[in-house]
Amino acid sequence: MRHLLQAVFNAPISSEVCHQIRACGFDGVRIDAQQITTAAAMRALLDPVLAADLWPLVVVQDGRACAWLPAGTAIELRNEPDLEGPSPDLYRHLLLGMQEVATAFRLELWGGAVSNLNDRGFRYLRAIADALPPRVTVHRYPPDPWRPSAGHDGRTRQQEVDTLRSIIGDREWGVSEFGYHTARICRGWWIFRTCHQLTDAQAAQSIRGEFAWWQAQGAAFATLYQLNDGPTATALDRYGIRTVEGDWKLQAETVG
Repeated sequence: MRHLLQAVFNAPISSEVCHQIRACGFDGVRIDAQQITTAAAMRALLDPVLAADLWPLVVVQDGRACAWLPAGTAIELRNEPDLEGPSPDLYRHLLLGMQEVATAFRLELWGGAVSNLNDRGFRYLRAIADALPPRVTVHRYPPDPWRPSAGHDGRTRQQEVDTLRSIIGDREWGVSEFGYHTARICRGWWIFRTCHQLTDAQAAQSIRGEFAWWQAQGAAFATLYQLNDGPTATALDRYGIRTVEGDWKLQAETVG
């Protein structure tokens, strides 16, 4: 199984950082290139990644970017369409057209990319099942970061994977996002208010367990979200394996 890191969001990162990611033990990076509009901009994203011997998984908006990618590049059509759109019917048509484009440009197409292994994600996958390519991606985040073994919507984690397999059949599949943030989360009110917050060490332990889980389940790759923390203390800004200042955290030591 490949160990990937979500590291690029429509702007290049330095060759030095790419080599540091490789030194951490990651095999590849996921590159969100949905806003890229020129061949030169795409090369600026790819060149440092390829120079560090990292396998790129490139998220594209549609087929226009395919001509700018080297033959053999792995591409993923859109990100979390069950949350961000389009409708299942439109995504089906996009997938069918993209399969022809990917074949023409000799690219490796991955489709699906639903946001989680929950009822919403499974409904979307079922609706597009007949149009899925031979390779499928999903995302998976825990209901709460301090409950890594908990499943969604009454399922165990094993039942989540079993449900996924029942939908996609014998297709190859990978996890193109998972992660554990270290933001403080409080729920309830007054004396019923409870708060939870993972330490970096706890998050790192859960990340190690996640990589091991997906490898045991037969995933082709699993992708840790993400490279950098953001500027706030909110959950979305606390998934990074580096601080805002660029210092590496314990979460960077989870692949080995």
